[in-house]
Amino acid sequence: DLDSRLLQGLTVLDLAGEPLAMTGRILADMGAEVVKLEPSGGDPLRLAVPLDERSGVSLRFLAWNAGKTSIEYDPSDTRVDALLRGADVIIETPGCPGSLEFPLSRAPQAVWLKATPFGLDGPRGNWRASDLGIMAASGNLYATGFPDRAPLRCSEQAAYAHASAEGVFAILTALASGRPQVIDLSMQEAVMSANMGGAGQFPKTGNRGQRQGASLGKTREIWPCKDGFVSFGLRGGPSRMRNFEILRQQLAQENLLTPAWLERDWANFNPRTLDNEELRAIEEPLAAY
Repeated sequence: DLDSRLLQGLTVLDLAGEPLAMTGRILADMGAEVVKLEPSGGDPLRLAVPLDERSGVSLRFLAWNAGKTSIEYDPSDTRVDALLRGADVIIETPGCPGSLEFPLSRAPQAVWLKATPFGLDGPRGNWRASDLGIMAASGNLYATGFPDRAPLRCSEQAAYAHASAEGVFAILTALASGRPQVIDLSMQEAVMSANMGGAGQFPKTGNRGQRQGASLGKTREIWPCKDGFVSFGLRGGPSRMRNFEILRQQLAQENLLTPAWLERDWANFNPRTLDNEELRAIEEPLAAY
């Protein structure tokens, strides 16, 4: 869990639209006071489907803005000047629907994070793109899906999620420097840095990646469910032990537990060292579940 005291005393003014909504959420989880300044009429993300049945507000909006204090922007409201002057960090997504922008001169003391699809300058600095466009431009879609079919994307905004998390790292780094500054965050670069597509490895390997379908290497990655598909990779390492412990409990509840799951040291699990018969023994109960 994030330490909710880590950033106590830090004031963040969140002017971002949907692409970086999660950045403010993470900072709030870490103890920062995050004020979300919504455009007049409210953030368009409030109406994105699916909606929460009780409040009528988008579930995505509720999830990505939890922990923030929300204020609707009014140019005549004197609180806006006070918010800008008192902010340690300001988050913007220039050119994005639902985003507000102010000149740097109104908060020269702050760390400003400006996130755009392709960076603030350069040959595509004025281009706009949705999450889908960013994922395509990063090379991710080229390597996602089945070899004999069109590229696919996952169901949620993966580019926005990666950019938001990278934004948090960038803000923390800037704060550690002790200097006001502007952070230029390219969402395309954030996705490529996360190695979410083969294109990022091309300079080293000469391989652009390829669509491999439901499997990744020796193990299955995409699993059919009653209402669609879920992505879960049978990968090893201590950081994934908790995942396997939870799945083992679920399999036991469904009477699907087998020796392949019960008698395995998940801390040292490495699918690359197992033969195909052992891997199938692990996969079959999970597929049934």
